[in-house]
Order: sequence, then structure tokens, then C-alpha cells
Amino acid sequence: MRYDEKVEFRIEKKEYDSKQGKEITRVTEFKERRANVTDASQEVMQVAFGDWRKGTKVIRLLSQIPFNPTHVIYQNRKYKVAMKRQPSRKSAFVVEEVSS
Repeated sequence: MRYDEKVEFRIEKKEYDSKQGKEITRVTEFKERRANVTDASQEVMQVAFGDWRKGTKVIRLLSQIPFNPTHVIYQNRKYKVAMKRQPSRKSAFVVEEVSS
């Protein structure tokens, strides 16, 4: 398995900005890591979502991330973390694409 894809993990929070008069998204923490990224299988989608969804990926890391990311940026597309697994020293995330 190759860990050759560049992926950015983030914690994003929505806040109301009274000066702008609208809700804005702030990134409070992020880390960039090399990862193995594949499309999610039908079995994984059934367990995570209960149905089939387009734009679902599995991201695997050789190490753990010291925070719980809410979003992932991969190939200039934004994904929301749906499921996180951390067996021993490795990490795996099931993410779904966010439509903007």
C-alpha cells in the first residue's frame, strides 16, 4: 500500500460574524499528511451510512493525528469525516464529499 497522496486534515467551526452579518467557517487546527486514499467499498458505505453514496473515500495513515478532524481537503475537494478508526498506531477515516 502506498501512502503517496497529500491530504489536509482540519477542525472547522461555524461562527456568526456580527460585522459581516452572516455565518462564517473558521479553521482552528490543521495538519497535512501523506496518506493512502481509495474509493469506499459498498460494504463500508452500508456500515457507515446505511446506503450507497457517491464521493465516499477511505483515507489510511501510518500514524495517528493528535486531534479529531471534522473535514479533509483532498485534491482541492472538501470532505466531511463520517467515521474514524484508530487501531494500534495507524488511522483510517471514511469521508464523504461536501457539495458546495
